[in-house]
Amino acid sequence: MCTSIAVGQQASVDGSQLVSRNEDCSRASWNKALIRRPQPEWLAFPNAVSDGIWTLGNGMRVPAPASAYPYTGMPDAGAAEEATSAIGNRFLFEERGVNSMDFAISATNSMSTNPAAAAADPFVAAGLAESILPTLLLPQAGSALQALELLSGYMETVGASEANGLFLADPSAIWYVEIGSGHHWVAVRVPAGSYIAVANALRVHDVDLSDTANVRHSAGLLSFVRDHRLLADVDPHRFDFAAAFGILGQPYDVDRVWLAQRLLTPSLEQPVRQAQYPLFLAPDRPLGPGDVMRVLCAGYQGTELEGIADRPIGWSKTAESHVMVLDGAMPAGLRALIWQCVGTPLCAPYLPFWSGLEHIPQAYARGDDRYGTDSAYWVYRGLFTLAQTAGQADQVAAMWLAHQTELIAQQASLRSLLADDAAAQPGVLAGIAHGYCAGAIAEGLALARATRNGLMTALTK
Repeated sequence: MCTSIAVGQQASVDGSQLVSRNEDCSRASWNKALIRRPQPEWLAFPNAVSDGIWTLGNGMRVPAPASAYPYTGMPDAGAAEEATSAIGNRFLFEERGVNSMDFAISATNSMSTNPAAAAADPFVAAGLAESILPTLLLPQAGSALQALELLSGYMETVGASEANGLFLADPSAIWYVEIGSGHHWVAVRVPAGSYIAVANALRVHDVDLSDTANVRHSAGLLSFVRDHRLLADVDPHRFDFAAAFGILGQPYDVDRVWLAQRLLTPSLEQPVRQAQYPLFLAPDRPLGPGDVMRVLCAGYQGTELEGIADRPIGWSKTAESHVMVLDGAMPAGLRALIWQCVGTPLCAPYLPFWSGLEHIPQAYARGDDRYGTDSAYWVYRGLFTLAQTAGQADQVAAMWLAHQTELIAQQASLRSLLADDAAAQPGVLAGIAHGYCAGAIAEGLALARATRNGLMTALTK
């Protein structure tokens, strides 16, 4: 139920790469917590490994890795209890994160496989799934390409439990991966001058499978598609993975892709509800975090689909939304900045977190699915609910838009300072950056609480 946008470095305002997603859920209250993992699951839970085999929280079994990079994640506060097949209190649904090597993952956009592909290559019971993908890859991968190679090996030896789309990224590359069946997948590198928009349907089409620098795929993919007649015409130079494995043209999915492309490339006029839209497009102008945030909050007002489409990008059931900025021009330790929103971005701000932040603000590291004033998720989610009740949701959303626009401008100035000050000690630069972020996070919480108090006072009167 998610929507993602990724932007290549030549399509961005400052040469950074952007990877973003709305993590949407089936209900309006789904608390998320920010976690720093100094140790991966197989070290934090010694009973997770037996005879060198690591059993992840969903039951997937793989050899215990040698690498153990620290990383940050954004799990459900009650993930182990909410997952029906959870094995104990484990690291589940971490969704997005960056490790100490500046490798980032956003996983996943849930997708559907067509009946013919699913019957030809069924999903496995305990394999690659949204619940464990970040937990599996973040501690091991030193780059996006290495993560892709690891994923390829797991797809071959274990397989997948579900169809998904996910992003693997570092400061030099973004790979978009689609899993279409139990053992078949495709990955495309996002062109430097383009962006990609993804909803909940397989998107990869018209790709040249011989272009190994930019396209990777499962072994035997072409012969599998031919043998099972998943495509009428199997062209390896214009291969349509989405048509072979997915379900095309569902309004629930294509409406959001159309809307994102309309907002970012308005010069291109496209009919609504086509079966497929271009996989990659160049934006009409360079994009920054604020442009991506605007898309992640978007609805259909003022478009041909106003009053027709019933699934916008900006949704009240979003549990968290993130825009990860991967910037190779920054000093070591400051190459990944995460603009994090907890709750729906319709009425909560994106605030800046450097990926190397070692001390997580307490409000972001606690909470459950019961309202509490000490949890950042509930501070923002509670304000949203109260604003809706008071008929003030639009005013609060406008307040947050102005606030985060100012923060983005401040961050751009801070980036110039940190990137240019090469003579400074790394610890000094990190202290400045982390101090700024801590102040912005505290300021956001204080503003949310003050606004909540004002609304409650007005409602009481």
